Amino acid sequence: MNFAPLKQHFLRTFQSTKTYLQVNVALPSLAFNVRRNPEEAEKRRLLPALAYNFQNIVSTQLQDAYKTTTAGKFQDATIQFKSILHSILLVAVTKRSEIDEVSLALFRS
Repeated sequence: MNFAPLKQHFLRTFQSTKTYLQVNVALPSLAFNVRRNPEEAEKRRLLPALAYNFQNIVSTQLQDAYKTTTAGKFQDATIQFKSILHSILLVAVTKRSEIDEVSLALFRS
């Protein structure tokens, strides 16, 4: 399997889970995990931040890809649709309805 097209998406996901704070020039930076549910106190229930939001992918990226297709820029649209497909692979869902939406979006792309 060729993971090269997914490399940028894996790196974006990895980079979105941590933030660094430099307190003093002479000291190393402090690393903090970025959480998507900061109100949760129990460690077992902590969830990392998401690099990709399914609603954002559908509302912006997919609509832009449709517009590009309608404009007749098929090579650009192909690149956009591939990027959408790669992004959807890394979307986290929590409900059955979200799973159905993601599946439908995969088939539409």
